[in-house]
Amino acid sequence: MTRELVVDDEQARLIVESRAPIAIRDRRGRVLGRIVREDSEDAPPRTWSAERIGELEQRLDSDGPWYSTEEVLEHLKTLESS
Repeated sequence: MTRELVVDDEQARLIVESRAPIAIRDRRGRVLGRIVREDSEDAPPRTWSAERIGELEQRLDSDGPWYSTEEVLEHLKTLESS
């Protein structure tokens, strides 16, 4: 079931005029989500080309190396402390 959130006129204007992603925050500043306009270069593609699908399939079939999210985050922490 899709739910709706109605924005006021000022919020709608900001969304329409923005070309960059917009973070939606609660009153405490916690990010609840993001709006990315479909015509933004940051928007995910609506369709994938056969070439892009082939590239992704090749990556899946490769022997890696593969890293978990946790491993990547740990590596990034070591780079920050250097």
